[in-house]
Amino acid sequence: MLSRSLAENDAQAIAHFVSACEDGKHFYVHALKEVKLKDLRDLFLDLAAVRDEIEKALEPEYEARVGKPLRRHRSFEGRINEWFAEARESLQDPGRENYFLVKELEEAEDRTLIEMQRAINDVLDPKLKNRMNDFLTLMHKSHQQMLTYKRGMEGDARPSFS
Repeated sequence: MLSRSLAENDAQAIAHFVSACEDGKHFYVHALKEVKLKDLRDLFLDLAAVRDEIEKALEPEYEARVGKPLRRHRSFEGRINEWFAEARESLQDPGRENYFLVKELEEAEDRTLIEMQRAINDVLDPKLKNRMNDFLTLMHKSHQQMLTYKRGMEGDARPSFS
C-alpha cells in the first residue's frame, strides 16, 4: 500500500509538471499566430517543441505509476494568464506588440519554472527526480533564449537563433 501511495504522489507531481509544460506550449502556439518575424516564429516553434518533448517523455512515467494514460491539460492559471495577456495586448501600441508578447511569454516562463520546481520537490523517486531536474535544466536554457530575445528587443536589436 505504501509503494502505491508513493507512486500516486509521483504521478501527481508528473501531472503538475506536464501541466506547466502544456500551458507554455499552448501560449507559444498561440503566439505563433500573432507574429510575422521569422526569427521570433522560429524561437516560438523551438520552445513549444521542447515542451512537447518533455511531455512525451514523462507520459510513460505517469502511466507506469497509475496504470492509465496521462491526460494533458492546461492549468486554470495558465488559461487566465493567456486571457490576461490577450486583453493587455489589445491595448498596446501596434508598433510594440511583438515586444509585449515576448515580455508576457518570458514572465510566464518565470512562473512555469517555479511550478516545475515545486513539482520536482514533491517527487519521492530519486531517479524520477533526477530526470525531471534534467528537464528543468532544459527549460532554463529555453527560458534564457526568451530572455535574451527580450533584452535584444529592448535594445532594438533582434538576436537570431537560427
